[in-house]
Amino acid sequence: MFLINYDSFNYHTTFFIILKYNLMKLSPIVVFAYNRPHYLKQTLEALESNAESKESTLYIFCDGPKPNATGADMDKVLEVRALAKERKWCKEVIIIEKQDNSGLAKAIINGVTEILSKHDSVIILEDDLVTSPFFLKYMNTALNKYRDNDNVISVVGYNYPILYDDSFPETFFLKTADCLGWGTWKQEWALFEHDASVLVKKLESSNSIAEFNFDNNYPYFKMLKNVVTGKVNSWAIRWYASAFVNNKYTLFPKKSLVRHIGNNGTNVKADNSDIFGWDISLNEVTYYEEVVEENKLARKLLAQHFKKYNRRRLTIANIKYLYKRFILSKFSNNKSKR
Repeated sequence: MFLINYDSFNYHTTFFIILKYNLMKLSPIVVFAYNRPHYLKQTLEALESNAESKESTLYIFCDGPKPNATGADMDKVLEVRALAKERKWCKEVIIIEKQDNSGLAKAIINGVTEILSKHDSVIILEDDLVTSPFFLKYMNTALNKYRDNDNVISVVGYNYPILYDDSFPETFFLKTADCLGWGTWKQEWALFEHDASVLVKKLESSNSIAEFNFDNNYPYFKMLKNVVTGKVNSWAIRWYASAFVNNKYTLFPKKSLVRHIGNNGTNVKADNSDIFGWDISLNEVTYYEEVVEENKLARKLLAQHFKKYNRRRLTIANIKYLYKRFILSKFSNNKSKR
């Protein structure tokens, strides 16, 4: 045995960085993009600010134009592809350009499946997610720590804007899954159920719809049924349901390491931005939960958060909508009396 005084090295910091990455397995990162270069630029720049990006492989899936795309639409698609090639965002950048438009659900399902046919784990981002400089370290640490734990289906870097007290742990588990900056393993992604009707039947037969809806504070089951009827085409609700019916858990950080910037009407899943929050943690996560079981308090707080923001708000748009419905109903009633 011999000792080395690393302080005597002129490049001791570089030595430790290389040693750290060699000891920790880094999962490939996948970014899904389409026609929003203004968001993608922020996503890639934030990702690049993570130290682990210097030793990571990045796949960028660029979806193709829709059949009825205008010239302006095509320009945005091409701008996204040019931005992806603009510089070396990570150690290795692999760009997959699709000729046809897959749509978000198909793009993510097929893309994640393709990457996990080559790798054991993966970190997934959409083009409107700005990450903390400590996002990749958190994701990779957790993906390595829980890799062989059959009770864990995924790791998420995002969390809702919920106020926790100081004694609350830095990370915790919930019986759910999420889509805002997440990662999983090949064996867990194999549990993804494509057929939403299968998931609906399992939830109904287990009498667990209320639990699935976070004590009926968010209409997740309705969303799943809407996939069955074709009203929506969400991969995320099927992923959550797949985790739920298999009694699997997802790791969450106490403070979000991901900011969702796409809720301004240009996103197919746009919603009230208040429910998602805006703050992002600039601190490193140092504690990773040892006991894999649902944190009951975290679940209760999230249910309360959903209850607060799931009520119809009296915005100008909603007032106009309700007034229009009132006028139409009065007109219909008067007409029926004639």
